[in-house]
Amino acid sequence: MDRDTYAKSFAKRRDGEWAEMFRWVPKMYRAAASRLEKLERQAERQFPGVFDRLEQARDAAGETIPAWCWLPVTHIQQVLADHYPHRTTRAPGATGAGLAVMAASDAAGLQAIGAWRAAGRHMVNIQCDLKAAQPSERWDGDIDAFDL
Repeated sequence: MDRDTYAKSFAKRRDGEWAEMFRWVPKMYRAAASRLEKLERQAERQFPGVFDRLEQARDAAGETIPAWCWLPVTHIQQVLADHYPHRTTRAPGATGAGLAVMAASDAAGLQAIGAWRAAGRHMVNIQCDLKAAQPSERWDGDIDAFDL
């Protein structure tokens, strides 16, 4: 499902379509998506064009990256070092080790945002049969019933 179709399924106007016991899901999605989109915009301002460069790094790495991993943090650190050496987060008076930790933090944040983008910006996937459940039908505690 593409980004727009997925996001539209969580539009406020559709909240009433959810069984009462699941009406918290679209609110949670909208809050999380809003925060992640803000972080994505901040990352693009700090590192212009970074996600295109990271996708290129992913393509270049090819089969060396496991299918479950979008891009390892070490690869992202290398892209930052190669293309954005003066844009990584800095703190006044930070030592070399402290600056390295901040750069690693930038890379980890970019990794999380990149993985979210690569997955189609999905955060929650409630199975169709659960969306149709009646409020009188209660979760029996079986975690397999949820695809979160």
